Amino acid sequence: MAFEGYSERAKLVIFVARHIAGRYGSSRLDLNHVLVALIYEDQGEVWKPLSDVPELQGLSKRFPAQAHRPFLPSDVASSVLHRLEGALPRGNPLPSTTDVPMSPDLKETLGTAAGLRERFGQEQVEPLHILAAALADESNPGVAILHQAGITPEKVLDAMRPTGEK
Repeated sequence: MAFEGYSERAKLVIFVARHIAGRYGSSRLDLNHVLVALIYEDQGEVWKPLSDVPELQGLSKRFPAQAHRPFLPSDVASSVLHRLEGALPRGNPLPSTTDVPMSPDLKETLGTAAGLRERFGQEQVEPLHILAAALADESNPGVAILHQAGITPEKVLDAMRPTGEK
């Protein structure tokens, strides 16, 4: 899948999610890996899951985190992250060079995120577009964790609207 039209932040979320999938030994990149990466990115800690990879240490300096206001309060993010990471299946870690294809559900979510970008007339897919699209997948256990924490598509969509627009 090509990521033209994605912001650097959104591309970084996918990159980190792929690393998380490999660390947990997953043969495919799925929505729950992306949810974990989205929480790290939202809290300004997107490089934290990569801290165990020596060859990636210099990337954080080449691609510094962009300032943004977190969507999630830190206590909610911490609780949700703990639950999401605890729910990820564990296997033997994969080398970073191993191809990890996207699950069909994730491809659908990313397509929905692109549609949200168009709907809001925005230039690039941002992490909140991905989060809002992910929250529509009612059958996903990771999404259920977010819903239990009070994170809804409506709240994310409201955060994406320009100030004063409803």
